[in-house]
Amino acid sequence: MRTLLTTILLHLTLYSLGAQHSVNVHRDSLEVHNIKEWFRSGSIHGHFRNYFMTTVNSGSLNDYTANATGGALAFSTAEYYGFSIGVKGIFTFNTYDNELLRIDEASNKFANWETELFDLTRPEEKKDLDRLEELYLKYAFGNNYISYGKLDINKGPLLKRRDGRMKPFVY
Repeated sequence: MRTLLTTILLHLTLYSLGAQHSVNVHRDSLEVHNIKEWFRSGSIHGHFRNYFMTTVNSGSLNDYTANATGGALAFSTAEYYGFSIGVKGIFTFNTYDNELLRIDEASNKFANWETELFDLTRPEEKKDLDRLEELYLKYAFGNNYISYGKLDINKGPLLKRRDGRMKPFVY
């Protein structure tokens, strides 16, 4: 799994040539006649991020530092008789931290902000920090469409995601 994520990270780095630049390859003008062209005419999107954070407390309180590197990779097929499929994965590497779960003796708390760079539900996890963001089937008709599956909430009118620095928070 680490080799796969490293390969994806390398490819995204080469494509984006900098943090937080998007790569979009669209070939919507092609006609799709079969399943092979359906996938071949799809689009790839991605981004790469690095986020460094440090908290310097006054007095005898602990100081905390963390660095996270990661990105996202998404693929969506072209439309074939109105149908398309999309998938998006997001990954984060804990490249450095200085014991974020160490309890401060004076405040009886651990790092508050730096832990948000990683998985809040599993703060001790440092290796398996990837997540499936989207996996959906979409049917377009006219200027409308219907989607089913795991969808990006930012595309809908009701909820807007909150940026969690490396990964958006999940509702």
